[in-house]
Amino acid sequence: MIRCSLALLSVLSLPPSAAADEPVTHSVGVAAVDITPDYPVRLNGFGGRHTESIGVRQHIFAKALAISTTEDDTVVVITVDTLGIPDSMTERIAAKLNEKAGIVRRRLAIAASHTHSGPMIRDCANTLYGQPIPNEHWQRILKYTEELEASLERVAQEALAARKPATLAWGIGKVGFAQNRRTNGGPVDHDLPVLAVHDPDGKLRAVFTNYACHCVTLSDFQISGDWLGYAMDHIQRRNPGCEALISIGCGADANPRGGVLGSRFEVADGLGQEIAEEVQRMLAAGLTPLTAAPVAMLERTTLRLAPLPTRERWEQLAKEQNATGHHARTQLARLDRGEPLMTEISYPVQTIAFGDELAWVFLPGEVVVDYALRLKQELNGSKLWVNAYSNACPGYVPSERILREGGYEGGGAMIYYDIPGPYAAGLEQTIVGAVTSQIQEKFKAVADVSKTNGIPPQSPKESLRSLRTKPGFKAELVASEPLIESPVAIAFGPDGRLWVAEMSDYPQGRGLRSEDSEARIQESGVGSQESGVSNRQDAGSASESRIPNPESSSSTESRIPNPESSPAGQIRCLHDDNGDSVFDRSDVFLTGIPFPTGVTAWRNGVLVCAAPDILFAEDTDGDGKADDVRKLFTGFATHNFQARVNSLEYGLDGWVYGACGIFGGDITNVTTGEVIALGQRDFRFKPDKNEFEPVTGSTQQGRVRNDQDDWFGCNNGTML
Repeated sequence: MIRCSLALLSVLSLPPSAAADEPVTHSVGVAAVDITPDYPVRLNGFGGRHTESIGVRQHIFAKALAISTTEDDTVVVITVDTLGIPDSMTERIAAKLNEKAGIVRRRLAIAASHTHSGPMIRDCANTLYGQPIPNEHWQRILKYTEELEASLERVAQEALAARKPATLAWGIGKVGFAQNRRTNGGPVDHDLPVLAVHDPDGKLRAVFTNYACHCVTLSDFQISGDWLGYAMDHIQRRNPGCEALISIGCGADANPRGGVLGSRFEVADGLGQEIAEEVQRMLAAGLTPLTAAPVAMLERTTLRLAPLPTRERWEQLAKEQNATGHHARTQLARLDRGEPLMTEISYPVQTIAFGDELAWVFLPGEVVVDYALRLKQELNGSKLWVNAYSNACPGYVPSERILREGGYEGGGAMIYYDIPGPYAAGLEQTIVGAVTSQIQEKFKAVADVSKTNGIPPQSPKESLRSLRTKPGFKAELVASEPLIESPVAIAFGPDGRLWVAEMSDYPQGRGLRSEDSEARIQESGVGSQESGVSNRQDAGSASESRIPNPESSSSTESRIPNPESSPAGQIRCLHDDNGDSVFDRSDVFLTGIPFPTGVTAWRNGVLVCAAPDILFAEDTDGDGKADDVRKLFTGFATHNFQARVNSLEYGLDGWVYGACGIFGGDITNVTTGEVIALGQRDFRFKPDKNEFEPVTGSTQQGRVRNDQDDWFGCNNGTML
């Protein structure tokens, strides 16, 4: 039996945190209250539903987590199956919790699920229907609003009373069913952050997760939580005794795959299963413990509205027999009563941070995806969890981009929220600034993710967790920083050692311009020695050393220049000293080579791709460092850093195959002096016999065989 291990060597990764591996006990309470009405009521979310609900497809809930390390840092997070939460309701509940339990306002967060199949409540999209609400309907809306407010206070109190020792751990997964509804292929946020609450004995008590997508699959007249409700059901069925809580991220401009489908509950159920499956995968992969106490902050900002229409314009709009006309008539009625129309909105921005390990952000309203993407770029996105639809109901919150583009999310939808106009420019920076002022100190961006397509660096454990393996396979972390740095290629040797090619000088070299790099390496020769590095210490600085010059059969010595101006590519050898299949020691085997793009174990040494050369390096005196470095072949193209000779692989026919890197070249066999016009073809060679010849096709990175022993993965000769 052959055991196959995975070396997880992430170029974009962070060193693991020792503290994060130690579980810390918090005091956590979990509670759930059924908020399903037992009477018909108007449903929120779709303006065309002018009659009341006709049944219950799913029960809907308010759920709460109360988390504390001491009484002075207790926070309460409530999730609730409703379209939104009015600011005034949040304030009233906070006042009651402060009076009865000492929970001040900043330590309470309420996040709505934005289900479009939940009851209408007062002060949340009350001009939705484009016509007055009949009094009998309005009375049931008021009744339900009072019941909901009482239920939210109750679920918070029950969670506070249920607190007991627990551990918290979290991570970020991915789910892919959200689709930008404004632009085909437009931006979305597929992150699925997951928080797990375990009893000290390991039993799962609660899961809190979040996804940025509208709950609009169902649009009939039955009460339900939509795909979110099904997701909670599936999580709880797979984990008996666990309570599932779900909030919504910045998904104002995202709809679920399939769109709005009436009564197609099986589609909503399928989407919920996707959420539950990713949660299960994350739980199995292992989450990162939270060790710090929660710290809550809240700042009220002011968002200005654009200049409002004149009374004459309102009167013109009021003549329309549609939602716009109804909205205008509502505003005129206010003016007739002597009430001023709002010109700005108070917007509470809240964060709850666990040290520098996790920051929850709570933003009110239907926040578009640009906010989450920007915050995850400007802050440490790998530790950020953004909740929208929280604490207040200020309509759609567009970014500056969407405000300029206009349309429904850009301002048109405000008529359904009984807000007299769209927002004025400047709101995006106001909101982002409020968030960053609260948490930037501990959640600074660790890299410029604008250069990595918005992808933040991850810890080794986070990188491992992001892998999806097929049934029967398991991915294991066997090496990470500081044992390796900037790896681009690996090769397992027959003795179990792992050879790693590192390209920390890509693409400019270290301390020199790219056009100088090749000249430097040609001047200096190839290779040097450097002291090894273990898991307990960093690599020492490169020292000057003398090695046989591979360009001379007489082994003329060549002096390696200062490492700040020499090529920084190197080959490491990783060792598993205790036999647990995890590498715990790393030696720098060969350094001072330009942009190494491949390493392959061969005989007692390694073959190395370091354009323009293919080298063979060997340790002949047993000190773990290459002292015999020979150039086998030279002449491979060097003018493109990404398309150099690479990927030496064993062939079943006894040859070593390599990828030409698109450009190939005229290759000189250093031993025989023969020149092979390779052109743009790949190649094969026999290192022991000094044989080299072209083969059909060309590949940029890697050469792979399929089951038919035929080349694949190429498009017009170039691997994509």
